Amino acid sequence: MSLPITPTHQRPSASLLDMHRLPVRALQLSAEPITLRDLFRVLWVKLHALPPHTHAVPRSLLEGLRRFFIYRHRSLYRLRYFVRRALRDPRCNALVATTITPPVDSDLGDAVRSAYPDLRQVIVVPSLAALDPEATNTYLGTVAAQVFAPHFADGHRIGLGGGRAIVAFAKALPQFTTARRLHFYALTRFRGPLVFVADAEKAISELIVDCRWRQFDGAEEKDFEGVLNPRVTKGQELDWAFIGIGALADNSWREYADELVFDFSAAQKAGAVAEVLFHFFSPDGAPPARPIVAPLGFETARLSVLREMVRLGRPVVALAGGKEKAIAVLAAYRSRRAGGALFNCLVTDEDCAAELLRRAENPRQFADVPRRAVWWERKHRFFAAHLKYATPTRKTNADIAAVLKAPRKKVQRWLKEAAEGTGDEPPLVSFTVRAPSPEYALELALIQRYDLLDARVVPFYADTAEQLVQVGLAAAQLFCELVRDRDRFCVGLGSGYEVRAMVECLALPETLQRFERLKHLEFWALSESPILTLSQGVGAQTIVSSIALRCGTSAVRSKVRCYRFDPHRNFEGLDAMFFTLRAPYPDDLKFLRAAGLACGDPAAAVGYLLNQQFDARGEALLPDGVACSAPLTALRALTAQSKPVIALNARCDAVTHHARALRVACMCQLVNGLVVPRPLAETLLQPTPP
Repeated sequence: MSLPITPTHQRPSASLLDMHRLPVRALQLSAEPITLRDLFRVLWVKLHALPPHTHAVPRSLLEGLRRFFIYRHRSLYRLRYFVRRALRDPRCNALVATTITPPVDSDLGDAVRSAYPDLRQVIVVPSLAALDPEATNTYLGTVAAQVFAPHFADGHRIGLGGGRAIVAFAKALPQFTTARRLHFYALTRFRGPLVFVADAEKAISELIVDCRWRQFDGAEEKDFEGVLNPRVTKGQELDWAFIGIGALADNSWREYADELVFDFSAAQKAGAVAEVLFHFFSPDGAPPARPIVAPLGFETARLSVLREMVRLGRPVVALAGGKEKAIAVLAAYRSRRAGGALFNCLVTDEDCAAELLRRAENPRQFADVPRRAVWWERKHRFFAAHLKYATPTRKTNADIAAVLKAPRKKVQRWLKEAAEGTGDEPPLVSFTVRAPSPEYALELALIQRYDLLDARVVPFYADTAEQLVQVGLAAAQLFCELVRDRDRFCVGLGSGYEVRAMVECLALPETLQRFERLKHLEFWALSESPILTLSQGVGAQTIVSSIALRCGTSAVRSKVRCYRFDPHRNFEGLDAMFFTLRAPYPDDLKFLRAAGLACGDPAAAVGYLLNQQFDARGEALLPDGVACSAPLTALRALTAQSKPVIALNARCDAVTHHARALRVACMCQLVNGLVVPRPLAETLLQPTPP
């Protein structure tokens, strides 16, 4: 038995556990054929083993999945069937984040820039008008972030206008900038009662939320701040500005005219064709002949803010796409005659760019732009990726081939090149598996860091009893997954509060009814108490006796066998072990001496398991056969055979010391699996102290 005389503040308080309610926790054990953890791990292995666009399930994927012990006893046929079912699960769509970065037509951009000399940079992306016009703004914002955000520096002040493209830019910005401290200034703000307008306030709000609340991947925290007072913003205060150009021909103006209390017909009759920051322009760039009453509830910066920035040589980037936006872009460009240019950079799509070329003072034909055949190939690669990964209803390759009027083999090649890149072009698509929780991500990190067969991490609970139950529940879930595909299973149980919690959460014998394939199950005690005092009921003998009593009067008694500790047993024949592993406590030495077990050098102890202390090399401080427990050599033999040896620890006091004990046990091949709370997992993943 472990620690019968350990002080209360150094051990979980068993008296706080409601033993009558613990079996109800078995209802939380998942009996799903494919759990959320399964989906996460299958997707993680898939994206590391082969290109994500591949639908085949090759042997390399199955072998990669077998690094997790729970999949090793399935045949290749059954494992391949399991993976195919997992990849068809609709939950996969939520677990995989797909980022598509559109290609840039630099030749068309150069042609537009030469036709409009006040523009110093023009970015042109493919037009989605025929496929998915609603996605145009998303890609305009994404490519603007990709091109300009890497140039942001700490302390830069960035003005943002309104519109869906600006919101898309704000959402994409964090992944493309390394700056950690940025200030954003709203150039528009809607104060109306109905929240529906994509103004700068909402763009900045989403940006702050993304950086503050959605960073679960360990990325450095970014200190972004928003200023929401457009009327006091000055041009010399800003380093960058990003604005949208609206066209009154856009249907959204008609759709929201009533909510905005805006006389759309009067604006058109006055000759307005464009708006920038809700200032209106006629086709020649001048204000409309008759004054237009601005939409109700808007606050906006003065146009002098943009003109001053352009005059100072600072980037003012306009985003607008679609053929119908060309007239609006041209009107805003021509407004330079009435006070100065409003923007000096443009992000648009090829339809708008081609129309701008046609309407330039020295018109050029779109066909005259060089390398059209190369661009056709690049944009269709992008179209295939968009239809495959970014539409609400995912399309098959045959569907994509029908939409693009291209052979299916060509679509397959486009998807392959979009995901992997070509010789001289980077990939257009990147995939990231979202961890359903930080604990799932920590599990994978522990498995990789210490080459474990499995790891389970549970959230932290300030309530010691609840923390103990959660670790026990996670260990019980792991036990069920180990037993699920087996005909026979032989498991060794050590002592400790965590093991007792695990057995109580298993709610034997009822849980065993789930495993119809299981014909024979053995429980072996891995240690016995060297003293004859029973005070806590967490010794290995006591735990195994509880299982025997509960299963002995049920229908499963013929398949369950429980054995007392026997030092002459062949522990290397076990299929798995579960036991508590922790840092030494001050009373351990007193306990061992009271039992007549003399340690070699108590000061050298870094960990404690199965009545035994071990040092920094993973060597026992008691000779084999003296500690009344399975020897550490048996643990190493099982890890060498790649059998699960699972250490449990629910202690969140003295985390550093417990983490050191677990780290030594992992590195010295005493264990190859962990069930721990989040603080312990995070400490285990910190750099190893010298």
